[in-house]
Amino acid sequence: FYYGLAQICKSIEKLHVVIDYEESPGVVKLIEMQTQIKYVSIDGYYVECKKITQALEKHVNSIIHLEIKYYTSAIHFLIPKLINLRYLKVVDYYIFKSS
Repeated sequence: FYYGLAQICKSIEKLHVVIDYEESPGVVKLIEMQTQIKYVSIDGYYVECKKITQALEKHVNSIIHLEIKYYTSAIHFLIPKLINLRYLKVVDYYIFKSS
């Protein structure tokens, strides 16, 4: 599905990605094929988003809005490269259990 979408849609500006268990190669391709992504929201659920992060690196000059839920270390390396970033929101839910 995403591979086909990547061939048709090349001007997506807003993208919300939810990763439950592992990264989808089709979603990675969809991100790579875009000309200029501006708004990105990622719900990673602590999945290492290495391939998605690499795909987003192509858009470091155009991303102005980034929201991350369940922060992963791969995203950590992307943030300093976002030279036009105007909005950053990082939400990391951590549940404490008392013993």
